[in-house]
Amino acid sequence: MAKLRYTRDQMEEIILLQLENMEILGEQNLLLKKQNELLEKMIEKLKAKLSHKKKPKPYPKISILRTNKFKTSMNMVADQPK
Repeated sequence: MAKLRYTRDQMEEIILLQLENMEILGEQNLLLKKQNELLEKMIEKLKAKLSHKKKPKPYPKISILRTNKFKTSMNMVADQPK
């Protein structure tokens, strides 16, 4: 591997660019935190609004007996002469 050699000016430029990028990332991080807080507040408001409403009724489960009755009634209809 060849050793990389930089002049002092090049190193200062690289470090300043990295510092600038880190500051930008810090600002983005703060914005994301603020957005997250706003979203959490909105979720709490929605939960409060929806808590007053009745819970939805779940769909009834079809039992095995019910499906067998349906099959036998369908067979009876199919067996009838036309």
